[in-house]
Amino acid sequence: MLLPQSMIRQLKLVVTATDRRGIREQVVGAFLSEEAGTGKGELCSVYLYEVEQLLCGNTVFLKRPGRLNKGFDFEINVSATNFGKNRRTTMPSHANIFDDLKQKQSENPAEFKKVLGIIRRLYNCEIVPCEEMHALTFKAGFPPGMILKAIKWLFIEQDVRRTRPMPHQYKRRTFDEAQALALAAYRALVSEHLTDGEIQEMREHGTLGGGSVGEGWELLVGQVPEERMYYEFQLYRPSSKCPYIGKYFARILVTRDRASEAVHILWRPPVPEYHGPHFE
Repeated sequence: MLLPQSMIRQLKLVVTATDRRGIREQVVGAFLSEEAGTGKGELCSVYLYEVEQLLCGNTVFLKRPGRLNKGFDFEINVSATNFGKNRRTTMPSHANIFDDLKQKQSENPAEFKKVLGIIRRLYNCEIVPCEEMHALTFKAGFPPGMILKAIKWLFIEQDVRRTRPMPHQYKRRTFDEAQALALAAYRALVSEHLTDGEIQEMREHGTLGGGSVGEGWELLVGQVPEERMYYEFQLYRPSSKCPYIGKYFARILVTRDRASEAVHILWRPPVPEYHGPHFE
């Protein structure tokens, strides 16, 4: 059923984040601002988001809701382009992408290495200039910039669609987020607590560990930290003997609660006596 043009809302969505969490938040944030429809068919709300303007003149846009109509589902389209064989469609499929890449690889293996490099950068959330994509020279298949932008949004689509909205989802830090916060606090304060020699020793011989919360935080925190509410990270010099820690440079406690930026650090804490088991 074709919807009246008045029922379709067209917006621009500009994603500037360079990490998966940031990209998801920008995309999902736009979706959360949508006005709900009042029913099915002509009464449902339909949104078209222009996300990429290609140098070849086409536009990459997202359509919501997608066919699955589940949560943050959306469809990726390229204007004025037919990806179908038996029927017309502006939606590139994974099969379209694979076929196109195979054609380009067969045409020019050396140039195709540049394509693979850009795909890796897109997967790692790097912003790749359109000019760099369109500078690739291939005669086979679709324009390189078009395919690469489609790949970018297929990556994002997988990240967003597999995000399960849960009550705690945006309240708790992930392990990686807590680790980044811990290292930032260490770098900001280390010169006030360790000597230049210790800092150099940490750089040359130290390592980072983390996970469960150990003992010894009561005086600094004011209570025994709950395991489910904190991560602990350790910066230490490894040892060849159990417990394989020669010395601590710092132990860092980070709350899992995103509403708090609290970071606690124990500088040069003693290595607890180890009573076994021994594995030498």
